[in-house]
Amino acid sequence: MTLADPVPDKAKEAVSPLYGVVDVLRRDRIAGWVIDRRDPGASVTVEIRREGQRIASVPANRRRRDLEANRFGSGLYGFSAAIDPPLMEGMEFTVSVRAVAADGTEAILQPLSRVLEPSGEQRALARLLEEVAACRALLEAQQSLAERVERAQLRMETLWPEPDPVPPTGWGLRLLSLAALALALLSLTLSVMSL
Repeated sequence: MTLADPVPDKAKEAVSPLYGVVDVLRRDRIAGWVIDRRDPGASVTVEIRREGQRIASVPANRRRRDLEANRFGSGLYGFSAAIDPPLMEGMEFTVSVRAVAADGTEAILQPLSRVLEPSGEQRALARLLEEVAACRALLEAQQSLAERVERAQLRMETLWPEPDPVPPTGWGLRLLSLAALALALLSLTLSVMSL
C-alpha cells in the first residue's frame, strides 16, 4: 500500500493553513493528526480514499498526548480510521489521506517519515549526539569500576590483618634497603619504557 503523492505545488504547500501527518499506515487502519493553524480550535475532517474512492471520513478531534506534552494547542487533533474491509495482503493499492477544513480548504497528509526527513546537518548532529552519549556511558562505567575497586580494596584491608612490625637488625636492614632500591629501579625502568 502506498500513499498517493500530491502534485507538487510549492506555492499551495507554503501557505496551507492545514498541517498534519499520517503516523500509522496499516492495511486495516490509518491514523495521524492534523491542525488548522488559522484556528487551532476549528474542526477538521479527514477523508481517506482508496484508488480515488472515499472509504472513510473521520473528524480529527482525538486526544494526542504527544501533542499535549509538547504544548501543541489543545492536543485534540488526532484521527484514526478503520479500513473495512482491510486492504488485501500482497495487493497494491494507492491510498490518499486528505484533510478538509470547515471552509473547504484541503491538504494532502503525508507519512511522518516524508515530513520529517532530516537534513545533512541534522543527521551529523544526531551522530555527534550518539557519540557523546556513548562517551558518557563509557565514563560512567569507568567511574563505577573505580568505585568498585576502591570498595573491594577497603574490604580486603579490613579482612587482612596487619603484620606485627619486626625491627630489622644487622643484615636484615641492609637486605630490606637493597630490596627497596631494587624495586625503585625497576619502577623507574618501567616508567621510562612506557614513555
